[in-house]
Amino acid sequence: MNSKKQLRLSLLQFQDMAQHIQYCDATEILQTYLDSTTGEIVQYSNDTHVPLGFAADLSDSKMQEFEEEKTLEEQIRASPNRYLKLGPIDSVQSFHFMEQFIETLGDKNIKGILARAIKQKGPFRRFKDALLEFPIIREHWFCFEEKKYQEYILEWLSGMGIEVLLLPNY
Repeated sequence: MNSKKQLRLSLLQFQDMAQHIQYCDATEILQTYLDSTTGEIVQYSNDTHVPLGFAADLSDSKMQEFEEEKTLEEQIRASPNRYLKLGPIDSVQSFHFMEQFIETLGDKNIKGILARAIKQKGPFRRFKDALLEFPIIREHWFCFEEKKYQEYILEWLSGMGIEVLLLPNY
């Protein structure tokens, strides 16, 4: 019997989750969570306090926005098993994705250029810069990278006891 919780996600929700992890705010100012019940990505800012004396200067809509974010933050804190924090992927893992991609290439010249790029200082920037010389390979990289992030999410959720059921977009 499968004891994992099932999470139904549309393909669009799943891709959105991959992008949130890929481009996550590493400064932690913007907190991003997956609602493991609905599959919705929710966010709030750590910078939602209203400085004393400034509340009177804020519009009603801005005050409502502050209050909504505080309410969301309270909901997340009250339901830690429901809301799973999405954070940036480890740079070691991202580096490993580049290494894996390079190994898939058939052209030894391009393979060598990209392999040398990631061995230098600033490997991520150098890799991206080197890819600019090879537009078709660059497009392949984007597809490869997206697939790797999706695999990462599936493994992460599985480790949390959640099985993802992907549904077509409606």
